[in-house]
Amino acid sequence: MQEFTPTETEGWVEQRFVGGGTRNVNNFVLGPTDVTARLVFNPQNFELMAYALGLNTDGAGSQVVAHTMSELNSTGTFPSFAIEEAKGLPTIESRTYRGIIVNTAELSGRQGEPLTVSMDLVAQSGSAGTSITAVTSGTKVPYMWSDTLLNISGAALNLTGFLDETTEFTWSLNNNLTNFHYVNGSRVIGKPIPTNRDYEATVTLHMTDVTGGRLWDIARNGSSFNFDIQIRRTGASTASGNDFWLFWNSGCQMYEASYPNPPEGAIEQRLVIRPTNAGISGTDVIGSYATFF
Repeated sequence: MQEFTPTETEGWVEQRFVGGGTRNVNNFVLGPTDVTARLVFNPQNFELMAYALGLNTDGAGSQVVAHTMSELNSTGTFPSFAIEEAKGLPTIESRTYRGIIVNTAELSGRQGEPLTVSMDLVAQSGSAGTSITAVTSGTKVPYMWSDTLLNISGAALNLTGFLDETTEFTWSLNNNLTNFHYVNGSRVIGKPIPTNRDYEATVTLHMTDVTGGRLWDIARNGSSFNFDIQIRRTGASTASGNDFWLFWNSGCQMYEASYPNPPEGAIEQRLVIRPTNAGISGTDVIGSYATFF
């Protein structure tokens, strides 16, 4: 975990009365309650990504378990979860946030660093406490940049193989949740409603004689293509091995492919990719991601 920053607002309503005899606020009234949070961590597994996409199925097995995460559309309900956070020892001040749904999720990687997942969360409520549930820390190291490969493919493309000169990348999902405070005797939000879903990926790489012009051509001619992010720990060289993950993206368009001409140094090309559909599949030793699905 790198960051957990919750924000709770009470939505105070300022009242000014005609005939109040003052130019100041006459009264403050509690309004709608909103709870959001920012979560950033270096992933040891990708369970929380299932909450961002909305659907997950687990395969059978005890040593190597397959997980398939897919998009939740017009039917069904986004799964929610809770987060406990505490400060202080030996006296504990804790808060529990319930009814959390993932609004945005981003996977990012940079050369020489662990991979990072960043999420913007929407919760229904937060409550105070004086204790915290005991947990067991994971023992695996986070996934690293060196575990990662990027690939662009498509029948109409004159380009095959991995983007081996990548220096950094991002992949993001935005559920564009809309929150409502219904007239129902409560100040907290109702179930958030997901609106249009947006995906975007960015890639920064050193231009080569093989990729440079071809990537620029893809952006110019409007060819649709597939974009994959493969994450594989040492020894997981195929999709059937343990700890192999695939972030697949289909129906992609290249929104931007820069073609710079700097006076010195390596030429960096930046790609902006917008997929139509996406999903995540992979294997690890966790028996079930499907607790709430």
